Parts: sequence; structure tokens; C-alpha cells
Amino acid sequence: MSCCCENILTLCDVDYCNPVIKSPFNGLTAGEYEIQLDFLNSTTNHTVSIDSDGIGLKGLELNENHTYTMRIIGKKVMVNSIEYDCFRFTTK
Repeated sequence: MSCCCENILTLCDVDYCNPVIKSPFNGLTAGEYEIQLDFLNSTTNHTVSIDSDGIGLKGLELNENHTYTMRIIGKKVMVNSIEYDCFRFTTK
């Protein structure tokens, strides 16, 4: 991945029809964030909304049954006292 991840957290599968990542992203306030998504050696930038439901990925044209690596640009997230800079999820 071009964003050079140091610590990747593998998340639960994401519903392809309703792509919302529901995970404890401690330290992030609700709002819009820039992310990088890596898929099949290609990196794309997107703006997403993060709220109490999680990270909404609707409209990003994700492929079903594929694994993505995501980085929230300029942010690291604490989960269970471990700092992560990237997240991996699979669409189902």
C-alpha cells in the first residue's frame, strides 16, 4: 500500500449492500475524513463520514468479496490501547 501502514487492524466483514464499518474508533469525532483505500495494488482517495454508527462507505463502488486496506489520512486510532494507522476489511 502506498500509504506505508505500520500497524493494521483487521476488522469484521463489511456488508456489500450497506457498507458501514462498525468498530470502536476511539479518539475520532463525528465528521468528514479523507481516507485512502488500497485494492489490487491501486490506491484511491475518498471523503467519508464518521459518526456514532461507524464509517459510511456508501458510494465508493466497492467490489463484493474483496479485501481492502484503509487509512484515515493524518489520523491514528487507539483500539484496546494499541495505536493503528490502517484497517483491513473484506466485503461480503
